Amino acid sequence: GQSNLVTEVSLSGNAQVNVTGLARPNGTLTLDFIGVTPTAAGSWNVLNAAGIAGTFATVTSPTALGPGLRFAQQVLPNGGGQRLQVDVEEVISLMVNRATGAATLKSESGTPVTISGYNLQSASGRILTGYNSLSDQGLGGFQESGPAGFTATQAAELSATGGFAITSTGVSLGTAIGPAVVPAFGTAITDDVALNFVRADGRNFTAFVQFDTAPIANNLVLTIDPASGNAQLKNDSPTSISLDAYSIGSTSGALKTTWNSLADQATAGWQEANPLATRVSELNPNGSLSLAGGASFNLNGLWTTTAPQNVADLSLNFNAQGLGEFTGVIRFGSLSTALPGDANNDGKVDLLDLDILGSNFGVNTGATLSQGDFNADGAVNLLDLDILGSNFGAMAATATATAVPEPTGLVATLLALVAACFGRRRSSVPVALLQLQPQASVMTAVKAARRWSPVAVVLLVAAAAPAQLVSITGTSTAGLATPFTDGSITITALDVNGAPTAFGPSTTFIGPLGNGNDNAINDLDGRAATAGDRDGITVALASGKALREIRWAFTRANPVLISGFGADPLARIASAPGGGVVLNYNSTTGTLAVFEPSFSATETVISFTNAAATDGRTLSTSLLDNFQANPQLTFTRFTYDSSFGLLLPGDVDGLNGVTVDDFNIIRSNFFGAGPLTRSQGDLTGDGAVSLVDFAQWEANFTGNSAGFAEALGVPEPSSLVVVLAGTLAAGVRRRG
Repeated sequence: GQSNLVTEVSLSGNAQVNVTGLARPNGTLTLDFIGVTPTAAGSWNVLNAAGIAGTFATVTSPTALGPGLRFAQQVLPNGGGQRLQVDVEEVISLMVNRATGAATLKSESGTPVTISGYNLQSASGRILTGYNSLSDQGLGGFQESGPAGFTATQAAELSATGGFAITSTGVSLGTAIGPAVVPAFGTAITDDVALNFVRADGRNFTAFVQFDTAPIANNLVLTIDPASGNAQLKNDSPTSISLDAYSIGSTSGALKTTWNSLADQATAGWQEANPLATRVSELNPNGSLSLAGGASFNLNGLWTTTAPQNVADLSLNFNAQGLGEFTGVIRFGSLSTALPGDANNDGKVDLLDLDILGSNFGVNTGATLSQGDFNADGAVNLLDLDILGSNFGAMAATATATAVPEPTGLVATLLALVAACFGRRRSSVPVALLQLQPQASVMTAVKAARRWSPVAVVLLVAAAAPAQLVSITGTSTAGLATPFTDGSITITALDVNGAPTAFGPSTTFIGPLGNGNDNAINDLDGRAATAGDRDGITVALASGKALREIRWAFTRANPVLISGFGADPLARIASAPGGGVVLNYNSTTGTLAVFEPSFSATETVISFTNAAATDGRTLSTSLLDNFQANPQLTFTRFTYDSSFGLLLPGDVDGLNGVTVDDFNIIRSNFFGAGPLTRSQGDLTGDGAVSLVDFAQWEANFTGNSAGFAEALGVPEPSSLVVVLAGTLAAGVRRRG
C-alpha cells in the first residue's frame, strides 16, 4: 500500500508490467512523461495479467494536467487475460462561492461532458436542499432521487433520457452549499463537499469541487510581508479570544529583537520576554488583549527581509485565556490594510460604520464587508458588532483625524443611533433600549463583561522564613529497636514481611537489621517484583515538613522505587557517581523511579526542589530485582526541611507566594535554551520555560483581582458591545 510504481511514458510508448498470474494493484502509480504532454483522450496500457483484482489507490504525475482533466483507470479484456488502462478524462467541476453558497456545474476543460446522474454529498450537512436542481430547471430529463429526496448530507439526480451536457458556460444550481461547520477554535475547517457523477457511457467519476476562497484558518494567523518585514497577527476565526501570551520562533534566526511589539505600542500590561533572533515573545501578566473574530494588530519590523521565505523556519505559539495553548498559522503575503470594523473603507471605524452594520443586521447569507460582515462568514450579526466595538475609534495611517466622542458621551450617541436604525423599520423603539441609563447601566455591564486594564499593581510581601534543614544519619538510628522519630520525621525499618523491625548497628548506614546484610534493604529471592519478600524503609513527615534530600551509598544495578509523592517532585540527581538517572515520575501512583546502572561506593544524592511534593506525606522505598539477583540498597542520610515556604503552583522562587517576581523570572527565561530548572521558571518539570509555565503562573496569580482592576483601570471602548448586543438582538427578534 505504500509502494510507488513509476512508469515512463515517451513518444515511443510506455513501460508495462507483465504478470503471468493474478495481479493485485495497490499503492501509487506515477506516470513519468518524457517529451510527451498528457492531454485529453491520452491512454496508456500499464499492466497485463491473467487477471487483475482492483486498481491502484492513486495515479499521479510530476507533469500537471490541464484544468478539468483527471487520470482514470479501467480494467479491460486482453485476449484471454486482462489489462489495466490509464486514461486522461474530462471531468466536471462544482464551483462554489464561499460567501454566498452559490454553486455552478462547469466543464473547465472546455469540452462538453454529458452526465446522466450525480450525487452531491456533505457529511457535516452543508447541502441546502432547496437549491435549483437540474430537475427544477427541466434539463436533460433529470429527476431528484433517493428514498428521502434531497437531504443536508446527500442530494442525487438521475436521468433516463440521455442526460445533459455540462459546458464551459456552466449550469447554475443557485444557493446550494451552506457555510462550513466551524469547530472549536484552533481546529482547522475542512470543506467536506464532494460530487460523484456518471457519464453517458456509464462510467463513474469524481468531480472537482472548487471554492473561490480558502476557508478561514479558525486560528491566530501570523502574516509576514516579505518586502517590508512587517507582520500582522490576525484572529482568523469567528471566536473572540483573550490573548495573554504569544511567542514567534525562527530556527534560522530571522527575527529582529527591535520589532514594534505590543509593549512598544504602549498596549496595557504587555512585556517583552527574553527576545532573541531565534524567538521573540510577549506576555501579559495582569490582563489580556481582546481579539474579536477578524480583529488584528501589527508587529512592524519583525522579520529580516534578506532571509528565505520559508514557512517551515517559523513557528507561532500563543495562549488564549480560557481556551488554552495553541500553535498558530504562518503565512507570507501582503498585510491586510482594511481596519476591522471599517465597513465604508474610509480608514476609520466610527459611527458611519455602525450605521451600516445596523442597517444590515440580521442578514445571514451572502453578506459582504461593505454591509458589515467583518469576519467574512456571510452574515451580519453580534460577532461583527463585537469587531466594530473592539476597534471603535481606530484609524488607518492615511485617515484624516476626526473627533471621537469620549466613552460616556459615545454611549448616548450609539444608543440614539441604534434607536434611529430600528426606527426606520418599525414605529417603536425596543423597550430595553429606552430603559437603558447610559452611565450606571453601561458601567455595570462593562464591569460584568470585561476585565479592566490596571495601570499599577501594589504587592504587600512579607519576609519568608529561612529553611531549617535537619539531617538524619546512621548515628541517629544505629541499633534502635523501634522506629526513629524526632517529632517531625519518623523513619521505620521493615522486615521481609513489611512489619517494623530494628535498625542495623552501623553509625554510617541506615537500614533494617538482618536478612543477609545488616543496614541494607535486601531483596532475597532474586525474582522480579515478588511481593512480600523484601525489607525496606518508610519515611513519614509531619505536616509542614518536607523532604529535601535522600542519599545512599550503593545499589546493585537496579531501579529504586520511591512512592508516596502527592505531586511531581521535580527530583534531580545532584550527584550520581555510578551514572544514575531519574527514569520517570508517575503522577497517578506518586512513584519516582531511579536507576543505578552499576555498583558505587560513593554517595548518590537525590534533591527535591518542590516542598509541596512531600509535605506531611509518608514515603516508602523498595527495589525491583528484574535486572539481577539479590540487589541491595544502603541509605546514608535523609534531610528534611522543618520550616519552608510551600512552593505553590505558579510559585517559581518559593518566596511570598505567586508574585510578579515569579513572572519576571519566567519572562527572563521564556523559551530559553534548556534544560531549565524550577528556579528559572520551569513550573512543570519538563526542562523548558514555555506557555504552559506562564499559564500555571497566571492561573494562580492573585494580583489581577477585580478590586485592583476597578480601582486603577479604565474600561475599554469595546465594552460598549455588551450593551448594544442585547439591543440589536432584541430588535432582530421583533423584526417581521
